[in-house]
Amino acid sequence: MEETKLTGRIVTPDDAEYDQARTNNNLGVPKFPRIIVFCQNTNDVVNALRWVKENHVPFRIRSGRHSYENFSLVNGGLVIDVSEMDRIKIDSKSMTAKIEAGANL
Repeated sequence: MEETKLTGRIVTPDDAEYDQARTNNNLGVPKFPRIIVFCQNTNDVVNALRWVKENHVPFRIRSGRHSYENFSLVNGGLVIDVSEMDRIKIDSKSMTAKIEAGANL
């Protein structure tokens, strides 16, 4: 079986944007994930979940960066960040809307 590859926008401690990417609204409880995956679509989320399972890595899911205790971060693990999945699609004929998990209120 082939190992799952992470997809989406991947940020690691070696990247210049790592400090900004790992920071939530609460600066008092810093945590340092090994990898942050900014998912662009459902496939990126599925790949991240498969990857953590295959590699036995702890993970958290993050959307709004507002967990006061930073429960959406994990030291040494993987953060699945869906904040860039923020599209909203409205179908006026069927009176339905599809709202991705990263959409703000």
